[in-house]
Amino acid sequence: MRGKISMLVGILVLFSVLLPTVSATPVIDVTSISPDPDITQTGEINMTVDVDDSSEKPTVKMFVDDVLVGTMNTVNANSPYTFILSLDTSYYEDGKHSVRIEASDSGGVDAKTFVYTFDNSPPEISNFTVHYLSGPDATISKGEVYFTAEVKDALSGVHDVSVNASSVNAGTLTLYDDGNHNDSLANDGIYGSDTVQVSASDSGFYGITVTARDNLGLSSSAMGTVAIDNENPTIISRWLVPPAGQNLLKGGD
Repeated sequence: MRGKISMLVGILVLFSVLLPTVSATPVIDVTSISPDPDITQTGEINMTVDVDDSSEKPTVKMFVDDVLVGTMNTVNANSPYTFILSLDTSYYEDGKHSVRIEASDSGGVDAKTFVYTFDNSPPEISNFTVHYLSGPDATISKGEVYFTAEVKDALSGVHDVSVNASSVNAGTLTLYDDGNHNDSLANDGIYGSDTVQVSASDSGFYGITVTARDNLGLSSSAMGTVAIDNENPTIISRWLVPPAGQNLLKGGD
């Protein structure tokens, strides 16, 4: 009996030695991913993720829209491991993209997917207009004008709009979309300035610039001109016309 027990123990020990060691499936710590998926991203960013794997150092890969971007590099030697990989968002269209982090070791694969929004386009500016209070096409020096422009930024939103009118001694003006600055309605995408006085010593067309910046710091500009006319009208020629029924002028006409 004792011999049978010894043989059974030996078989169990041998069986346990021959069994392969199974590693724990790597677990991705979702709270550590950065940057935050809820924040719109632009330009080149560093994707960082922590992976907890107590059995061995895993291999971590990153996919964008199911296309492999690369293998992430670890920056520490012990679990939880921190992995990092640079991602240039300008290679992708503006909008939402899936980012999948895939960790694998000899025990298996674990993956987590996040949705990011990429925005690499500055605001769109259109219909930049100078409005003359004295007439449709020009103003005299020290006349009054105001400026309007249509500005849109679908993803990150418009942060601020301004006009540099230093060429006509009006400085830099902020444009608003609040319905109170010559801009018609609030939040309609049309930005307007206060009414200001412009001046120049010589008649001519003076360049001005409108600049719009979004909430990511991306900016765009458009050019315009202010027309100043300081000249009095000049009579180039005069014609004397005889009264009706006469071919020539006579004294007293």
